[in-house]
Amino acid sequence: MRKITKIALLSCVLLAGCEKEDKTTVDTSAATLTTQLSATKVVLEEANASKEALTLTFTPNLGSVDTPLKYQAVFSYGSKTETKLFTSKKVTYTVAELNRIARTLKLPVGQAADVKIATTLLVGDSYATKGTSENTISINSYQTLISPSIWGVVGSAAPNGWDGPDASMWNIDNNLVAFTTLKTGKIKFRSNNKWDENYGGSGGKLAKNGADIDVTVTGKVRITMNLSSLTYKIEKYSWGIIGNGAKGWGDTDDIAMTYNGQLDQWEATNVELNNGEIKFRLNNSWGTNYGYVSDGVLKSGAGNIPVKAGTYDISFSFDEKEGTGTYEITKK
Repeated sequence: MRKITKIALLSCVLLAGCEKEDKTTVDTSAATLTTQLSATKVVLEEANASKEALTLTFTPNLGSVDTPLKYQAVFSYGSKTETKLFTSKKVTYTVAELNRIARTLKLPVGQAADVKIATTLLVGDSYATKGTSENTISINSYQTLISPSIWGVVGSAAPNGWDGPDASMWNIDNNLVAFTTLKTGKIKFRSNNKWDENYGGSGGKLAKNGADIDVTVTGKVRITMNLSSLTYKIEKYSWGIIGNGAKGWGDTDDIAMTYNGQLDQWEATNVELNNGEIKFRLNNSWGTNYGYVSDGVLKSGAGNIPVKAGTYDISFSFDEKEGTGTYEITKK
């Protein structure tokens, strides 16, 4: 009985200590934040991609309080936002980094556009939001256009036959890749639309000046070529828009999309949409599909994307390894 009493008393002491510690709080009611921008107007040029474009300097006012601080910056343009979290009081963006934000926000290319930057002080381990500072910056951004490689696909199975011009191949993840349409026949790979340097082969293996490659996979395809391993692959490959917000959810209701290599995205123009939902899926099948996370943001296998009736241009891009992507639905 005596032992029980001692344990009970010890518990009370420990609990009292904990309660006392819980009551120790940091008063942040008067916390303020001032954020200074190094510029209020920037013109971004791709030639200066590595140079500094903008610096944010955070000045918190917490008196003598010693507590962990973080800073949140929200860039916004229309309904688009980009959020970043920092622990440093000074953050510098290069031209390339700021232009990436501009592209995420869908700023017009080559035109000045006002972007709001709302910065917030996050106080303590619980990150209580205190002191918001708002600024506006004019950003004139650029669009990076990707150039095709010197390699292309030519042959009786290719869209333009043996005379070309060859179907373009793009540098993607250390491979040369073409998205095109093939028919029954033969193909080869050549550089600069000439026969000076070319590859043929069979069974997925390449050979310099090798035999014509027999095409057994027809229709919309992805052709992958690797000059380091001397291999190639031809596979069925097409992206489409599916859903009751488009033509329907049926097996053949997909609206075909076209690859834009310069922007590395899939596109469909003048698409008639209804009030409803859509998704993007590969090869008219549900094995690989991308859906809604938030406006403009996609994830592999996520939910349906809500849409409203009208005529739209639709674009979609994704990171195959990460299973994430973005989309844009622009009303005509």
